[in-house]
Amino acid sequence: MKNKFTIAILLFFTTSFTLGACSDWTDIEGIDIKQPNIQEQNPELYTKYLENLRQYKADTEHKKV
Repeated sequence: MKNKFTIAILLFFTTSFTLGACSDWTDIEGIDIKQPNIQEQNPELYTKYLENLRQYKADTEHKKV
């Protein structure tokens, strides 16, 4: 009987320490990361890219897939 009592007490303390480890500081927080795209970084280069892309698509010599 005494052995069961000690096992129960050890189990109680083990679970209380385990549950105590899950406090607020372990919660996951979302952070805002701003990742600028090419249009925001260099608008002139982006417009040149779009012009070249339109020209490439208008050209009939490339293979269309």
